[in-house]
Amino acid sequence: MTRILFSIILFLSFSAYGQESTQAKYKRFYFGIKFSPDYSYRTVTKNDNSLSVDKWTRIKTYVDSIYKPKLGYTTGINFDFKINSRVSIEAGIQYSNKGYQTISILTSSVENPEGGLAKNIINYHYLDFPIEVDYSFLKNKFQLIVSVGTVLNLFRKFTVKTIPETPTATFMTKTFTNNYSFKKFNISPTIGFGFRYKINYRMNIKVEPTLRYGIPNIDNKSFMATYLWNVGLNIGYFVGLWK
Repeated sequence: MTRILFSIILFLSFSAYGQESTQAKYKRFYFGIKFSPDYSYRTVTKNDNSLSVDKWTRIKTYVDSIYKPKLGYTTGINFDFKINSRVSIEAGIQYSNKGYQTISILTSSVENPEGGLAKNIINYHYLDFPIEVDYSFLKNKFQLIVSVGTVLNLFRKFTVKTIPETPTATFMTKTFTNNYSFKKFNISPTIGFGFRYKINYRMNIKVEPTLRYGIPNIDNKSFMATYLWNVGLNIGYFVGLWK
């Protein structure tokens, strides 16, 4: 994966350099704030060879029937370095909330051992370190862009928010922190396609639908391998710092 990304960066950089005949007016360094509402879910596969195909099929059918996507988010700050008027490298530090949710199922808690019907929102909290290369197809105020990159995800915590169908004094909406030890690091390749609008040579707005897909299984101790992914609308506002 690293070799592929490096090759893409080199190709785009030299390709754009050869096409650039005049010096466009732009800043080299930009600072930006980004936010992305995310459609978040997971892919599950068998992680225990002792399970028969038939048993695993029944398990997967059941978990897929009670879990569904949820709304997550990614937000943070980014720095953008422009190699030339077409190619830039972007990196930053972000916070993300990934995961999924259940339909209303029988759910119990310490306060209410008998339980009741409730929806459970499963949240994986990560500190993200993204790096990507952007390529612009146009040189005017409105630019089409494509980006490829990867994100190093540092696991912070795992929480579950329980929302009862019928709240009571002992069974109400509450968020629980679970100390289960999921894998500390994750890697999520990313790809996006969108546009950048140049307000002026110093400021621009970037809007980009983006797919992020976690490659490693986040839980090696479970019989079920889980791969988190999300599709989001990345919105960023960037300000040029200096040449």
